[in-house]
Amino acid sequence: MVVTLEDRLVVGDGSALRDLFDQYAPLVAGIGRGVFGADDESASRAMTADVIAEAWNTRTDFDPSKGSVLAWIVSITRERLQSSLTALGRGDEDHDQLVDRSLIGAVMAAMPDSRSQILERGLFDEEGEEAIASQLDVPVGSVAGHLRVGLENLRDELSDSLPDDVDVMERLQNAVSGGRSGSTAQPVSSEVWDDVVARADLEDDQLVEVSHEDATILAPDVVENKTDMTGIDALQQAAADPDPVAGGYDTTGSRLPDSTNSSPGKRMLLIGLVAVAVILGIVLAAVL
Repeated sequence: MVVTLEDRLVVGDGSALRDLFDQYAPLVAGIGRGVFGADDESASRAMTADVIAEAWNTRTDFDPSKGSVLAWIVSITRERLQSSLTALGRGDEDHDQLVDRSLIGAVMAAMPDSRSQILERGLFDEEGEEAIASQLDVPVGSVAGHLRVGLENLRDELSDSLPDDVDVMERLQNAVSGGRSGSTAQPVSSEVWDDVVARADLEDDQLVEVSHEDATILAPDVVENKTDMTGIDALQQAAADPDPVAGGYDTTGSRLPDSTNSSPGKRMLLIGLVAVAVILGIVLAAVL
């Protein structure tokens, strides 16, 4: 079983906060830059830190069955953006198209190149299916299929980030009317990460820098009793290895080899002893 970022958020895995930041802070920062401008980096930085920290602090509200992490992050961004603009006396400004286009750009960036290329031509350049098929030298049916699946994906992601009473297709049409949708992501400084950590509700030992060279092995009594394990470790252990004996788990929840049992020589010795026991059993059975 592959443990996703969604799974890790639900169980409160502290390292998921860093992945949440790395994946989505640039997107939020790009929206902030587009709204507040390059001359007001402090407002963009504050909003970015607030959005990621709020996502972590309210992670128990996240329901994977109701949408992706991306749509959830964008919905939080919409709320935080409106609050920031209101505080600055700019509450009547409408930046829906900017936010919608940022979401669409992020969704398309995650698509296979063939699909995103066809969507770019079909949605933003308003080219017909036959023209796209001819230019890309692919069957018309493939173009139609990519357009249908890609459009459904965009619509669903946009819908999940908006209130229920919003006309999603109208918003989608408005978003693509401005031409091609490039990435609006912006680099995010380490200071923003520090701001996120300061705002996030974290236990002292919850945020762990993980590396293969510097892994933390759980105590044997914790490994032997699965009920004592929580978070990502429990998910990983149950999915990857139902046998709790021998070895430990690193901070990603991956099984570490047991130094007393992982030696090839010792494994061969054990196999040899088993073989001898089997042979002796056969001989004794024949004699008796």
